[in-house]
Amino acid sequence: MRKGGLIHLGGSLSPFAAWLILRGMETLATRMVMHEANARRVEAFIANQPKVRLVFWPGSLRHPQHELAVRQMRNYSGLLAFSVKNAGAVLARQLAERLQVVSYAV
Repeated sequence: MRKGGLIHLGGSLSPFAAWLILRGMETLATRMVMHEANARRVEAFIANQPKVRLVFWPGSLRHPQHELAVRQMRNYSGLLAFSVKNAGAVLARQLAERLQVVSYAV
């Protein structure tokens, strides 16, 4: 019975985990606004660097699908990517070695 329920219904949260999710929901909207604002500032800074070729962030007017993002999104999030003009592997290693705060995420 337990195995069948897990297969068909999935696992269940502990009461504490459910409470943490509910507590986080209270500030989610505010955190997402700040998340987007920070990405906007980072994108503006990175896009003007001479070694940067492209910055990929849907909230940017420079993004090739910005108009689509405008129609589909209310918040552009804080996820962005960029590519460099030359020596990408060398710069990636330098960045990784110089980072002071690294958080692993799923």
